Amino acid sequence: MNICFFTIHPVLPVIGGVERITTNLADYFASPEGGGHHCMLLSVKPHAADDLRLYSLPSRWKNSPTNRAFFARFLQDHKIDVVIWQNGGSHRFLFAPECRKQGVRAISVSHGQPDYYRHAGLSKMLGFDPTGKVNPLKRLKFQLKMKWKDGVYRRLFAYNTRWADAYVLLSERYVECFKSYFPEGHVPCPVYGIGNACKPAERVGDPGEKKKELLFVGRLSYAHKRPDYLLRIWARLEDRFPDWRLRLVGSGEDELALKALASRLGLKRVSFEGFQDPRPYYRDAAVFCMTSAHEGFPMVLGEAAGFGCIPVAFESFDAVRDLVVDNENGILVPAFDLDLYAQRLEELMCDEARRARLSRSALGMPEKFSEARVGARWSDVLNGTRSC
Repeated sequence: MNICFFTIHPVLPVIGGVERITTNLADYFASPEGGGHHCMLLSVKPHAADDLRLYSLPSRWKNSPTNRAFFARFLQDHKIDVVIWQNGGSHRFLFAPECRKQGVRAISVSHGQPDYYRHAGLSKMLGFDPTGKVNPLKRLKFQLKMKWKDGVYRRLFAYNTRWADAYVLLSERYVECFKSYFPEGHVPCPVYGIGNACKPAERVGDPGEKKKELLFVGRLSYAHKRPDYLLRIWARLEDRFPDWRLRLVGSGEDELALKALASRLGLKRVSFEGFQDPRPYYRDAAVFCMTSAHEGFPMVLGEAAGFGCIPVAFESFDAVRDLVVDNENGILVPAFDLDLYAQRLEELMCDEARRARLSRSALGMPEKFSEARVGARWSDVLNGTRSC
């Protein structure tokens, strides 16, 4: 089968979540285990990587006649059987009608919770300081903006499902939310819920050798990842646990503001590591902390767990329960109870035997979402079977 993965940004070099997910899936499909399919990577924006699988549209105007003609020829010249539009949760697949015209299966994929924009908007409204009150005018503005956004996404989902042979969400838990955007919950095409594949760690140490470290890995963006919540949580614990420390791996637009917040809170054992390969940090740290305002299906949870780094996460997105089973392979905390999060961390930090048990259990998380299992679900999509 000839498969074209279509994205806004070029997938190589790997620059982010969707790009990495696309690359991993294309590599798996091309492998003997994945069926030995021929995979190509097409992007709207131009690429500069030396990879024979990579193509891009010729014009910077996405919906131009030049691009439409190029796409039509591309399908014919490469005998494409399936096009997977990887930005189906945020952009219309404008070339989907051409797929239908040529008898090519079109699949749209959403890489976030369907109503993620509501969580993001609320996080922005609350601001960097969660203790501040929101004035009524600002709250009214937020409500009006969300009503407008609801309409935008209702039209987006209606268009992409109208022209798609299948629509893929990151979890079956998102299906009901997705259906709420359609009259009487009727979606025009089959809907699937498939998580992201988790690769097992190359080398895992003994849980008893873990350092007394809390770890954050992600973009330093308060509106999305909310590392400021974690700093405030750590401020409740630091003085009581002098042999523990907090490390933040990543960079982003709010890095300076977060460092200033750490200084205002008087935090002493906090280190901002910058953009790094997170694997050595997963291997060392005892606990991985996620305090995000919203997520889709974060690979970082599975990656951390694969190193025996115990995930502790807010229940701020539905798919977190696909990954973390409370008190079995991690800890779940109602969003956004900072006091309870600190309490659950404190209990974990005080109990070495419990940490060892959860760490060993967390090691099995990647197997639940192995490439083979996720690939089998994707085969259902490609073949048009077993939808939700």
